Amino acid sequence: MELDLKKAENWLMHFGLCPYTQIHASGHLNYDEIRDVVETVQPKVLIPVHIQHPEVFQTLHDNVILPKKEIEVAI
Repeated sequence: MELDLKKAENWLMHFGLCPYTQIHASGHLNYDEIRDVVETVQPKVLIPVHIQHPEVFQTLHDNVILPKKEIEVAI
């Protein structure tokens, strides 16, 4: 990964794009961003998937279904 960064920096210098600011986006939302999405979308039901602490969603919405492994969710 360090070599990739050095390679990218070399290209930026080559094209005169330095100095630059490094920006990272994980693709994951924080709690406040998730809350904003839920408030904006106003889903009828909220089913958290691929979440470390799905129970937290119960503080964001009145109708939360916490899926259980190998059990079908019917809505």
